[in-house]
Amino acid sequence: MSNADPSKKTTTTYGLKTVSFSEKRKGVQSIFSAVSNHYDLMNDLMSGFQHRLWKKWFVADFPLKPNLKHLDVATGTGDITAALVRRLERHNLGYQITATDFNNDMLKKGKEQLIDKGIFKNISWQQANAEDLPFEKDCFDSYSIAFGIRNVANVPAALVEAYRCLVPGGSFHCLEFGQPDNQVVKMAYDRYAFNVLPLIGKLVAKNRPAYQYLAESIETFMKPEEFSHLLVEAGFSNIAIKSYAGGLVRAYHARKEKE
Repeated sequence: MSNADPSKKTTTTYGLKTVSFSEKRKGVQSIFSAVSNHYDLMNDLMSGFQHRLWKKWFVADFPLKPNLKHLDVATGTGDITAALVRRLERHNLGYQITATDFNNDMLKKGKEQLIDKGIFKNISWQQANAEDLPFEKDCFDSYSIAFGIRNVANVPAALVEAYRCLVPGGSFHCLEFGQPDNQVVKMAYDRYAFNVLPLIGKLVAKNRPAYQYLAESIETFMKPEEFSHLLVEAGFSNIAIKSYAGGLVRAYHARKEKE
């Protein structure tokens, strides 16, 4: 773990490169605009449909309450929002969900797909940067970000914003790729990630560089202990980590303490 103060950093990783925050934001915008129409198909192909299970398990750990106010950041095509709505409705609980994404093409795609599925009540959609959310403090009961935090330029700033927007006692939930615990599995995964993923991206999405970036962004994402440290620095406590697929995917759950 680096001893440098993350709040003082002005550069970040973009794949295997070190770039400025603004360069990463620009690159991420370009990539997700390019892949938005193939995003769900690519997720299914790349994960062997396992991403659907990971998201289901992830959402199953969100605490529920009547009239829940939830913020889903980097909503993408709306999988987490849809899963949470279905869970709330099974329990006959009212809710208001705000779904945001940094990329407007992804946001439009998510809204369209959920409307097609008949999921549209009590959901608002808003383009927003996780590092600078356009919401008042203490206004959401829970916050989620799935497979999005590694695409954020300034992660510490995004975590501070998540904390600010949550009510005291609110819960934070992050699902993200990581490095497998077993070195043999990691070697096999690396061969797949750096050889097969870009090829699938080229053949299906007609965009090899986007999926080369995907593989590289997973490789360079911080270790669990470093991410947990950033959560603590942002003010969170009661941090719990669940591993799926041998550590390839991890779910982070934390709390904003009650005042």
